[in-house]
Amino acid sequence: MIVITKFINRKDELGFLERKYKEKGAELIIVYGRRRVGKTELVKNFFQGERACLFPFIENRH
Repeated sequence: MIVITKFINRKDELGFLERKYKEKGAELIIVYGRRRVGKTELVKNFFQGERACLFPFIENRH
């Protein structure tokens, strides 16, 4: 099975991440939203080829 992920229309979000990434100092950015809207893909796409620590958290409602 081949899965192709389309990554479209995220210019504003990528621009925000780019500005924050270029700032001096450390900062925590939390990406949240509804399920299956591309949050993880956004972060993975942005940090592709960069050294970064990503900590995914998933809410458990049970």
